[in-house]
Amino acid sequence: MKKKQVALLLAALMCITPMAESAAVMGAEFSSGEETVEMQGTEEEAEAEDTAEIWTSGEEVSDFDTDEAPEVDGFTSEESESSTDAAGAKQVKGSFEVAYITEEQYNNALQNEERPEVDMKTVEDTTFSNALNSIEGENTGYCFVSVQDLEDAADFVAPEGMTVLVENARARSITPNGNIVFWGMIDPPETIEIKEGKGTTTFFCQDMRSVLKGTGSDDKVIFCGQNNAIGGISGVENIYLRNNSHDLQVFGSSEFFNIYNETDNIKNNPQDENAFFIHIVNSKTAPVFHKTFDWGTGEFENENGEKWSSPYGIGIIYKTSDEKGEWEDIPVPAGTQAVKYDMSDEDIVEMLSRIWVYSEDGTTQDMNGKIWNPDKDNAVDLQEFRDCEGMSAKEIFEAHGRAEFPDGGCVWINVAPTAQAERYINAYQKKNNASGYYLMNMKANTKISGTLTVPSVAKALKIEGQNNYDESTDTDNFVPASISSVNVPAGKKLSLSRILVKANTLTFTGSGEVELMNARLNANVTADKIKIADAVVKSLNCKELTSEEGVCLVVSEYLNFEKAVINPEITIYGQPGAYLKFGEIDSAEYSQTAIPQIYLGTNGKQTAQLYIGGALKLGTYETEGETYSRNLIVRQFDTKEAQAAGVPVSKDCFDPTYRYAWDETEDNDWFYFTKIYKNEEINLVTVNASAVSG
Repeated sequence: MKKKQVALLLAALMCITPMAESAAVMGAEFSSGEETVEMQGTEEEAEAEDTAEIWTSGEEVSDFDTDEAPEVDGFTSEESESSTDAAGAKQVKGSFEVAYITEEQYNNALQNEERPEVDMKTVEDTTFSNALNSIEGENTGYCFVSVQDLEDAADFVAPEGMTVLVENARARSITPNGNIVFWGMIDPPETIEIKEGKGTTTFFCQDMRSVLKGTGSDDKVIFCGQNNAIGGISGVENIYLRNNSHDLQVFGSSEFFNIYNETDNIKNNPQDENAFFIHIVNSKTAPVFHKTFDWGTGEFENENGEKWSSPYGIGIIYKTSDEKGEWEDIPVPAGTQAVKYDMSDEDIVEMLSRIWVYSEDGTTQDMNGKIWNPDKDNAVDLQEFRDCEGMSAKEIFEAHGRAEFPDGGCVWINVAPTAQAERYINAYQKKNNASGYYLMNMKANTKISGTLTVPSVAKALKIEGQNNYDESTDTDNFVPASISSVNVPAGKKLSLSRILVKANTLTFTGSGEVELMNARLNANVTADKIKIADAVVKSLNCKELTSEEGVCLVVSEYLNFEKAVINPEITIYGQPGAYLKFGEIDSAEYSQTAIPQIYLGTNGKQTAQLYIGGALKLGTYETEGETYSRNLIVRQFDTKEAQAAGVPVSKDCFDPTYRYAWDETEDNDWFYFTKIYKNEEINLVTVNASAVSG
């Protein structure tokens, strides 16, 4: 769906060295298994890492604990003050060429990579600060410094009110009291500290392996131009992307806070969802994101004419490079920590659509930043019901599976690992202040361990099973799902819809509403209260049973309820050998002429049994001006003959293709296969004396 550009690397990644004076969050190890925290060691170790393989198949490396956010020290250093002047900098002498330049020359250098044409003054055996003080002519607020040589890596301090363009610097630390731009570094040290300052630090077309370490409270680093490369980045609060900066190469650890895109990438390439790329080169360390970013939303269309909206974001590509300059993109395998999010779940939900990782075909990232495969792993699709064309989200939730509703009333929001589905819905709901009505589509490999529940911030959840529907024969083919425990808190609703559940037991708890809508539960089901809108159960034991109009309940082995408040337009069918134990039945509130019908299956060897132990409060109905008492119709159903005739309802009720229909055509209605007794006595039903008196 997405068009991914191949570009060079741009991304600030964090790295800790033995010289680091304050702790920072490290990236997660780019490999499967448990997580570790890596420290970048000596330059020799760094070289060895550059040439190491990114990962090997089956390699076990530890990951971050995905339930805990990493701790981060503050962005201050005991050695740093709010402003550092030249007197406090390390006094390293060298030779410099210096000159004032115009704002136009400065902008032209950054935008067109053209070196300012200006007469330069040469100063020797002096410091960087003294070289700046020696510039002659009118102070334009912009100056150009070309470093000829330095005895050692120096502290570069930009004076307040001045923008300094430095060529071929060798920096140990940077203090941007003003603005300072580095165009090329010569033999930089392993770590470059960016100290507290009021200005900005810009790296222009910079290729180095130094780690940028921010120690101020509001550091501002700008990446400008193409071909920027760094060893890593940590503690830098603000990163700005400007001019034609399209990517960043990172050779170590990295962390990101605020990222601002001020380039023309989106304007020039509106069909590229990834407006910027971070390339992780010869490293196994995943980048850490601490804050979200918002670069706007685009409208996209593929070659098939399919259209969609999506936010612009960042593409992350892991790469290898060798001494010959050969580059190779490495698709991240499933089970690997590719990104780390140190933020709230609400922000993670937002970032998942803005961070793309180049990974193996069919894979994506989960809320923990790990790569997984929705087609092979335990997964569910998540959709939200929304107000649409005059229908409320609640009305569309109820209509789903029953009646037609507008196309925009049910919107796909994500695919998630089953274990993260509740977490994702809660975060999505809080982030978007959504309707609160959700649909969860189970896949062929979905397995729910533990207790399934309605997410705490949602109002209702409808769970739909995997159905390999055959359009040519209009036949359902449900894939069994595994659910053993469901909890529905008070005030919430859970609906099992178009689903086949296979389990030893299935227990419903909680005082919320439970609905079975075209649900086949091949399990021993226990519930306090349950609503039927077409269902098949192996056995059902509940205190209260309710039903909709025109529904069918099929029982394989056992049905027991203390009370049923049912619409009289209901059919209850007990398969041969089933035992139906009815308590009180109340249909008095309904006025339609329908009469509850009970079918007891018989196959010549086994017959379903019915016991009525509670009062029959069936009510009355009117027809042709007359009022009649409603009764209960009980019939035996000859499944053997019905199966021979191909009546759908006579099949095994847990067959994946089973259908409830009992009146498919005029000649295969199961009414035609009921037992008719002439001059015979047979016990169809046992009734408690109290029920008769009631």
